[in-house]
Amino acid sequence: MKNFKIYLKAKTTLVFHLVFSLGYFLLVQAYVYPTLCFDFSAAFETKTWFELLFMNSFLLVTQYFWFWKPNQKRD
Repeated sequence: MKNFKIYLKAKTTLVFHLVFSLGYFLLVQAYVYPTLCFDFSAAFETKTWFELLFMNSFLLVTQYFWFWKPNQKRD
C-alpha cells in the first residue's frame, strides 16, 4: 500500500491521467463521426463522467501492477 501511495503522488501518473482524460473526452465522447465535428454537450451527460472515471480507475490499477516497478532493495 505504501508503494501505491508513492505511485499516486508521482507527477507522471497525474499528467498521464489528465492527458488521457482530455483525449478520451475529445476523441471518444465529443467527436461525432458523420458530421466530422465536436459536440461538447457530452460534457453535461453523467454517462460521460462515469465512463471516464471507470476508464481512469481501470488504467490506474493496471498500470500500477504492469508498469510500476518499485525499488524493492531500498526497503
